[in-house]
Amino acid sequence: MHTILPAILISYALLLLLVQDNYVILPAIGGAGEVVIALFVPIPVVALLANCLESRLGFAEVSGVRNVAFLDVALSTIVLLSTMALSSILKIVAEVDGATAVGRNTFFLVGLTLCARPVCRQYAVMIPVAWLLTVVFIGYTKNREPRFWTVVLEPTSNSVASIACVGVFVAGLLLQLCTSRRMI
Repeated sequence: MHTILPAILISYALLLLLVQDNYVILPAIGGAGEVVIALFVPIPVVALLANCLESRLGFAEVSGVRNVAFLDVALSTIVLLSTMALSSILKIVAEVDGATAVGRNTFFLVGLTLCARPVCRQYAVMIPVAWLLTVVFIGYTKNREPRFWTVVLEPTSNSVASIACVGVFVAGLLLQLCTSRRMI
């Protein structure tokens, strides 16, 4: 696990620097449209964090003295705060305009994964991917404006989207805290 955590942050920073504010044309129900590639940058963070959380030693965790649920919550929180800090640094130093929105979206997508983990187990990592694909295909109006429920398409200045992202992440942490030992 000690090699995966730096890989999370390095891959996040490199991907964010590589794609920056570039667009790609993807098909959608309302017609093809431009989608910011950075929308998909949080996926490796989600996948690698889920991998860390799923790599368990069941018997050792059940019989151990350490509270694994709190350690899992701490791991998730530290990774997300680190990605947000990296986003802020890249916005200032490398002038990556959408970096803070990607950091905010990472909170939302990791929160979705954490909320889905008690039910979907290791497959919960696909929920954010499905969310992003849904957003790409049906998340825009005919005028190419993002629909209110998409959250990840909203600009950084949208406080409702920011509150939703943090809310989903906190809900995921609470679920993780309540269900961590039951998932062994």
